[in-house]
Amino acid sequence: MMQLLSPLTVAGAERVVLMLLRNIDRTRFDVSLCLFLNTGRRTNPFTEEISKLDIPTEFIYLDKIFRWNYVRQLRNLLAKHEVEILHSHSHRADITGYFANRRWGAKLVSTVHGWTSSTGKVRFYEALDRWVLGKFDRVIAVSDDVRRVLVRRGIQEDKIKTITNAIDFSAYSKGSGRAAFRERAGIGNGDIVIGTVGRLSREKALGDFLEMARILSDKREDLRFVIVGDGPEKSEILRLRDHLGLDGKVKILGYEPEVGAVYEGIDVFVLTSRSEGLPISLLESAYFQKPFVATAVGGIPEVFGEVGILVPPGDIDAMAGKILALLDHPAERDRYSKRLHDFVQRNCNANDWILKIQQVYTSQ
Repeated sequence: MMQLLSPLTVAGAERVVLMLLRNIDRTRFDVSLCLFLNTGRRTNPFTEEISKLDIPTEFIYLDKIFRWNYVRQLRNLLAKHEVEILHSHSHRADITGYFANRRWGAKLVSTVHGWTSSTGKVRFYEALDRWVLGKFDRVIAVSDDVRRVLVRRGIQEDKIKTITNAIDFSAYSKGSGRAAFRERAGIGNGDIVIGTVGRLSREKALGDFLEMARILSDKREDLRFVIVGDGPEKSEILRLRDHLGLDGKVKILGYEPEVGAVYEGIDVFVLTSRSEGLPISLLESAYFQKPFVATAVGGIPEVFGEVGILVPPGDIDAMAGKILALLDHPAERDRYSKRLHDFVQRNCNANDWILKIQQVYTSQ
């Protein structure tokens, strides 16, 4: 079985792949990995994480979004590793994997984490991806919302299996990261920190996060804000932060390898996305008993609709109001945090999740 993806950092899809590689039954599945990497950036946080695992890993280096040479390289790797199951993540992996496999014949599985539709070029490749997915043997949707989109796009319903995201509780350390994270971020111990974690990309609507920070900063002097992650929108986010006069209030940090310390260091988690599958960051914040306010998009309402505080996407005033209510009522905030933690412990654990993934691999 080979995992195929194009990682830039360690965000949602990359965390899912890491969890799979760490938990899959190695007595039943021979595991390998193939990564598409930009020629100009041959290492990144994901490759550093992978180097710690005993996983045969191959690399295909890219200087364009797509070349037929990438297909030939991948086809040779499928033969080299005698791959029987090819599991791809993202449109680049799906498209290249499909064409490479036409002369090989592995079982094709894709996990659809969601689509961003951020640019015209991305929309073109996402449309091609949906056509390619119709040729796959099995498609894993991370939420029923993603499943419904796949069905509307013509994917056979009996090919699709909804497996909601989970997290590996054993992969996180607890109890020692709060002070260290705040010191690195230049935040005082007495400050209240509102934070978000994720890839800095357009669908995350981090401009909304900054507008929310501006509103809250006008109401309370003790608030500080952190954005943790990296991505293509970083320079635009920095520009907007400075334009709003928030450079002393909002810290924009890069990738943090000790993600547990991030959650320990913040007090309220916020997700402002306009589009999502099912974000790992919400599962993580709940596991660390951090109250969150999130937009009701993608698979978030179907998983957290009964236990989470959700607002319509783009409703910055509503989000700010919900955060202030949490800060003004600490006892209720603590009860909410525990409710989220208990929910994730019961419903989003890696042990159940990996069994479902393995069933997809072995199903006819």
